[in-house]
Amino acid sequence: METIGQRIKNRRKGLGLTQGDLSDQNLSRGMISLIERDQTTPSIRTLEIIASKLGVTVSDLLGEAKKNEDTNIFNTKDVQRIISMCKALINAKKYDDAETSLNELLSLSQGNIPYKGTILKLLGSIYFDKNDYKKAINTLSDAQLLITPFDLEEHFEIYYQLSMCYRYLDNYYLAIESGLYASILLRSKNNDKYDTLLHLKILYNLAHCQCRVEQFKQGLVTIEEAIELMNNTDVYYSEGSFYMLKGLAKLYLRDFKDGIQATKRALKILNQSKEPEKVIGCLTNMGILLRVVEEYEESINVLKKSLALSLDLHKDWYIINNLFELTITNYTAEKYSAAEDYAQRGILKASSYTSLKAKLLFAMFLIKSSQNLYGEALTYINQSESLFIENGDMNFLAKCYSEKARILSEQNLINDANKLLRKSNDLLLSQHSIILI
Repeated sequence: METIGQRIKNRRKGLGLTQGDLSDQNLSRGMISLIERDQTTPSIRTLEIIASKLGVTVSDLLGEAKKNEDTNIFNTKDVQRIISMCKALINAKKYDDAETSLNELLSLSQGNIPYKGTILKLLGSIYFDKNDYKKAINTLSDAQLLITPFDLEEHFEIYYQLSMCYRYLDNYYLAIESGLYASILLRSKNNDKYDTLLHLKILYNLAHCQCRVEQFKQGLVTIEEAIELMNNTDVYYSEGSFYMLKGLAKLYLRDFKDGIQATKRALKILNQSKEPEKVIGCLTNMGILLRVVEEYEESINVLKKSLALSLDLHKDWYIINNLFELTITNYTAEKYSAAEDYAQRGILKASSYTSLKAKLLFAMFLIKSSQNLYGEALTYINQSESLFIENGDMNFLAKCYSEKARILSEQNLINDANKLLRKSNDLLLSQHSIILI
């Protein structure tokens, strides 16, 4: 005859769970091991914890016969048990098994079952963990409509995951919107349920997205809130990344001194072996900051470090981007030969990175026009103009028209120069209108 311990062990293994997956703060892995080996007799409360994670009843574990085989097994309590089991499967990263069980629940009675919103939320979480962000968004949005407005915890989790999904799909405005809702709900929790680490994760997601859409002032407010929270609680999350974002925000807000200090702090905190791409980004930002304060030699040295790390990692985009920044720094420092060398290296490597190639061609135009080589300069700017149009980069296209207007003006072609300058201004105005909207 099968014992309680054997039933638990067989059910657990059938679900692909470990003893650790069944444990929680009230039930240790060691106790589960003793129960499965029938070396201790579990209490009813202990059996309830185990049964909920295994998706069965305590009676099932005790081996009691069902009194009525015709009873609808998918009543409210059964649905709760299956949900608890699926949560355990999700925690154990058994996503396919959990997804199958949840979809089976949804298929019952055309989906008219208790806790449908919770079931959809769990499915959305599975799709999120499997990086299927579009499916996750659709499922989580459906869940949101079915969960009671008073279940703030469920809504908070949905908004948080929606924010992450939108960010990974580069839909930064919706990511910000969902993130702000998540932040509001988190603040409304009771103090005993407030999670500082989770709050920092939300703030990082918000700050990242705000900076991506050039909301640098608001992004800086979010970053400062996160830094203050870490300092006050001694709970830290992505501290180096927060300072990296702060340096970037300060750069665009033209607070260069603070930008340099924040970026230096980021470089001290970031671990190059674990976060090499962020270190490359920080070094590049530092190079730009040093350039705008006219520390050209330091800028070149820092950008060379960033380029060397990019080459070591074989990261083509970072390599080309660093070549572009080295081009601009050398050009600004009037080191035209070095600038041209870096630009040509970048152009040769940038065949599949047309946006960067366009910028490098534009840089070559600047170099040649500074040397009064207008014939070559116009060849480069025409090539860059075509790529800016292809990529929809209206800001750089406006710069192209403005620079071409300058050359035409110097050649006394005033009428043509004015036409191009008007096109440049119209483009800049249209981009400004889009931002205002």
